[in-house]
Amino acid sequence: MIDRYIKEHPQRVAYLKTETKDQLVRRAILKDALKYDASMKQRVKVNEAVGNFLKDNPEIAQDIEKRISRVPDEQKQDARMRLGRQEATRTALKIS
Repeated sequence: MIDRYIKEHPQRVAYLKTETKDQLVRRAILKDALKYDASMKQRVKVNEAVGNFLKDNPEIAQDIEKRISRVPDEQKQDARMRLGRQEATRTALKIS
């Protein structure tokens, strides 16, 4: 894939070869940071949707709380979101 890109974009490759190592590293870090930021925004969006689903479905929320009662406190939020996502997906598939 890389070799094909190099062959198809010789001007871009020539330009990148003129950049310093620091510029290339900063470009790579920016790419990672943007990807991480997008991932975190998506996670927040999903968690908000799951939270709303659980508010709208208190019986499911209660069932999840029973299921995670023995989970350590520091892991409960992740477990709640994971199970909430599963239940929301299952509920959505039943409606369709």
